[in-house]
Amino acid sequence: MTIFLSRWFVWLRAALGSATDCARVGEVLWHCNQPRRAVRYLARGALSGIPAAQALLAQAYLHGRGVPSAIDQAMRWLHAAADGGDQGACAQLAELALQGVTRQSHRGLFRCRTEMLPDWELASHFAVLAADAGSPHGKSLLGFIRSEGPAYLRDEAAAECLYRESAAAGWAPAQLGLGLLLMKHHKVAEAHPFLSLAAAASFSIAHYWLGVIAESGADGSADIEAAANHYRQASEGGCVPAQTRLGFALYHGRGLPRDRNAAETWLRRAAIAGDVQAAAVLGLISADAQEQVPNLIEAVAWLERSAEAGHIGAARSLAQLYRLGQGVRKDVGESLRWLRRAAAAGDPTARSDLIATVLAGAGEAEDRRVVARWLLMAAEAGDTGALFRLGYCAANGIAMPPDATVARTCFVSAAERGSADAAAAAGEMLINGRGGPADPPRGLAFFRQAAADGHAGALYALGVLQSDMAALRRSAEGGHPAARDMLAQLQPT
Repeated sequence: MTIFLSRWFVWLRAALGSATDCARVGEVLWHCNQPRRAVRYLARGALSGIPAAQALLAQAYLHGRGVPSAIDQAMRWLHAAADGGDQGACAQLAELALQGVTRQSHRGLFRCRTEMLPDWELASHFAVLAADAGSPHGKSLLGFIRSEGPAYLRDEAAAECLYRESAAAGWAPAQLGLGLLLMKHHKVAEAHPFLSLAAAASFSIAHYWLGVIAESGADGSADIEAAANHYRQASEGGCVPAQTRLGFALYHGRGLPRDRNAAETWLRRAAIAGDVQAAAVLGLISADAQEQVPNLIEAVAWLERSAEAGHIGAARSLAQLYRLGQGVRKDVGESLRWLRRAAAAGDPTARSDLIATVLAGAGEAEDRRVVARWLLMAAEAGDTGALFRLGYCAANGIAMPPDATVARTCFVSAAERGSADAAAAAGEMLINGRGGPADPPRGLAFFRQAAADGHAGALYALGVLQSDMAALRRSAEGGHPAARDMLAQLQPT
């Protein structure tokens, strides 16, 4: 009865205009999900300078509950509440500043949301106020600023302490932040329990990282079924990297029954959301002819999207499609453009393909100069194949003036390192005295070395030079046209 009378008197005093009691009634109505009635009482308390009422009225304007959404009014009352020492308002202002929402950012009738950039200093100011007042929310935000902010605000040791204090108070975003910070420093065992708590609070990114840990076995042993389960939960929560991994798991049947259609669905979601890897995988799946008729037009579309965003493998695959004219018109120039991009990014296969393309006579002058530099660097580093190709460039005047002496030196050096192609080329130059004095015995030795590896050209040379019918037959069987013609002429009619 006493409690009832006490509450009744609060309502009565509020009706009579008591600002403190208006604030209390407004708070009760707000939490009872009656925002329209709450706002009337909260406004009286806010106008009288009560920080708690000002903070709740700001929430009403911020989220459009009980009043039309109005960011300027929300900011007005948040600042008033923060000035009055309300820790929740300080934390809210810090969070908004991180989103680029400040008193200045929303002013101007035509200001675009995409122009809003984080105001790290303002966020730090309000987060410090909230954290000093003991707010777990404020500590979590300050931890984020100290771990992810600009260099002059960073202090990861302080960030970890702030996260730990906030996480200990049960604040789920801090548990997530701490888990991610520990993962950044490869402290998987320490990170796992905090990520698990964040995942239980429905943070999809936490499920994603738990999936990564389970798949890699970073916490002891790999568990692909657990990984797939985490990826699914993270994907359903909208985590784009998880959608890519889930699609990949479904496509290959890793931890889940294989389901190509479901795999493509998740990969599509991720690719449309901007995931470069998902777009690349979709392109390769669309071009795959093993299970269904390939859709090369769609493959090109996804590969171009991924390659434009910087995916090296997609650029290399796109170069091949343009070279072969699959899904697009055959275009050597476009093929070279994508090949150059992948090669410049350091892809070894793309570099090898570009070198082969240039040695075959395609490409521009700059391509030839770049290839010559690559070959020289690789040859100096001990790459036998590069040494042979450098000799080929010198012999044929590709990317450098023709120089038989340089070519012979490269071929001999590569042959001494075991290259059959170089041994055949060195043998020809030594027999014919090109690039230096003739040395038939050594030339024959190089031919024999290459022939021992089945080199058709060297076998043909030995067959001609030494009237070796067995060598000619082996050369013809290896596809050497001149050996075939000679054997045909030598056959009895």
